[in-house]
Amino acid sequence: MSDRTNLDFELFCRALQHYSQRMTDLKEDEEIKNGNNILKQDLEDNSKLALEVADLLIDYHSNNVTSDHVELIKSALELYKDDLLVNSESLKKKLKVEISLKNLDDEIRNIDRVMRVRDWV
Repeated sequence: MSDRTNLDFELFCRALQHYSQRMTDLKEDEEIKNGNNILKQDLEDNSKLALEVADLLIDYHSNNVTSDHVELIKSALELYKDDLLVNSESLKKKLKVEISLKNLDDEIRNIDRVMRVRDWV
């Protein structure tokens, strides 16, 4: 397996872990806390599934990844990218100066690359 593929799987795991954390954070949102228990259960189920899929990818094996998992990975990548962009802009506004965010920029470029060229399951 190529280094590029290993890096892709690592990126997928970071995105899935981020997705899981966002689902967990959303459960604590006041509107959701005071709302429907079914919605809270859906958020918890999505959080758990994201971590389960990340666990499948930890060893860089995609044999157990289904087409449903692929859709979750794509959603996780999109959410992860959106949050990285928001965080980047927020940091730049707070600092009121331009700052190099090479690692963040590289992560966003890698997300764009895998979304564009990845041979999905």
